[in-house]
Amino acid sequence: MRVTFAMDRCAVATIPRRMAVQGRSETFTLAKKPEGLTRRAHRAGARRQVALRTPTPAGRWTRIIGTAMARLLVFFLWTACAACTTAVKELPPTQEEVPGVPVYVVSHGWHAGIVVRRRDIPASTWPSHRDFADAAYLEVGWGDKTFYQALNPNVGDAIAAAFMPTDSVLHIFGFRDSVPATFPSSEIIRIQVTAAGMQRLARYIEASHATDAVGNPIPLGPESPRISRFYLSRETYHLFNNCNVWAARALRTAGLPINPAQALTVGGLMSQARQIGEVIREGLGDALPRSLALESE
Repeated sequence: MRVTFAMDRCAVATIPRRMAVQGRSETFTLAKKPEGLTRRAHRAGARRQVALRTPTPAGRWTRIIGTAMARLLVFFLWTACAACTTAVKELPPTQEEVPGVPVYVVSHGWHAGIVVRRRDIPASTWPSHRDFADAAYLEVGWGDKTFYQALNPNVGDAIAAAFMPTDSVLHIFGFRDSVPATFPSSEIIRIQVTAAGMQRLARYIEASHATDAVGNPIPLGPESPRISRFYLSRETYHLFNNCNVWAARALRTAGLPINPAQALTVGGLMSQARQIGEVIREGLGDALPRSLALESE
């Protein structure tokens, strides 16, 4: 039996029961005429069968666009997975030892300092720590050069420090008494790090120092050399790279899960520290260390 029919964009063809449509790669098979059907009804069924299987121009473009979108989706998913993998690689180094070196985070109300035992500092790192040979502990902080060193900072100093990139300094304070006794009004959190983490922390502090022509730290100001001293820093201070962000980066370098982006304020830093450390004492942290307060009277 032979059936003659026409379809869009195809030449009129006369095809047998198994037919091939000119211009298409598909092969279509017409079912045998069922008993009892008229020739006209069977021919109408053949047209519907071809129409269902033959892609129209709109359908072809729909498939092309759909395939392209699927490939783009796969690409973006792959990119997202790669980004996640990169983020994991950029997390703090895993602690390869049992943590046993104490590091203290001390809040002073508007900024926080980091306290370490001097004996835990590797001898080959952080050269300025040698200036405090009589100290059992060292507290280090970082901040705007003008505001941090001012005895009575004014509003202009604060605005300049917050909104304009400025020079910076490190402040190192050495003491022999216990940390809670030295900071009687401050919130204190103790966190344990590994020896390797302590070495990374010391190198981070060392790298923040500006140095002279022969590589020595540059001390500033007439403060008591063996108790407290400022040192010039090579870093730039601004609103999004402030003292608390600097301290957060130091702790992260030591291998702790601290996010500097969430430490723009001392509250953000201390909140993260509480989650991974031991609160030695809660407090407002708005007073000078006891020895410096006595010295300033």
